[in-house]
Amino acid sequence: MVRNIQKGGLILNKIKRTSLVVFLKRYIVLFSTLFLIGVSFPLGFWNVREIVFVGVKNDTQLVNSTTSFIGESIFLVKSSDLKEEIVKKNPYVKDISLEKIVPWKLEITIEEHIPLYISNSLDRCVIFSDEGYKVEEICKDCNEQCLERASTFSGIYLSSDTVVSNSNSMIFFKEFSDILQILSKFGYEGESISLLDGIATIMDTDGHIFVFDITYDLDTQLGRMYLVGEKINTDLIEFKSLDLRFERPVMRLK
Repeated sequence: MVRNIQKGGLILNKIKRTSLVVFLKRYIVLFSTLFLIGVSFPLGFWNVREIVFVGVKNDTQLVNSTTSFIGESIFLVKSSDLKEEIVKKNPYVKDISLEKIVPWKLEITIEEHIPLYISNSLDRCVIFSDEGYKVEEICKDCNEQCLERASTFSGIYLSSDTVVSNSNSMIFFKEFSDILQILSKFGYEGESISLLDGIATIMDTDGHIFVFDITYDLDTQLGRMYLVGEKINTDLIEFKSLDLRFERPVMRLK
């Protein structure tokens, strides 16, 4: 009787040992992986070591704006934090997209604002994007410097006797965009805009002058431009200036 009990105990212990061995063999890879991952974090294996920029040159401003993320865990880096730091150094950055390449590399794709206007208004020289966003204030009380910068600027020069920006946006952006859009429809590419008492005088790259009142019924003036523009193109009319403020637009011929 005692022998049978001892024999049963041996068999039970053997079964337990066998089950443990099988269990360990089955999950040893998983346990090893979890162990290595756990150890890798305090050892800094997943810390950022390399940051590259896609679509733009790795200029000094961009590189300097991201140095604080070197050594941080790749899993803790947020695109919103990166964007905030990058924009501080380079206001032309509109947005970024972040790709994490484990174990330690970040790839950042930069989308930039496209500068379209350089504004000289109330002794402030400012650059606005093609969406009316203020991207850079070049200087204050610097008319000559602003004119010099405008001479090499591949966009539209805007001079005004009033404030043209509200916080970070151009106040008359939609009005200017609507005017430039209909002018381009007839082949006139805007080069400069002079705004005085709400009257916008636009000069194109060929020296044509167009006058609009952007404070009163601009849609009607744009409609006149459409009708007159078709007439000009159809009859091949050569003109110097066109004033759209009146019911019968005033045209000066060459």
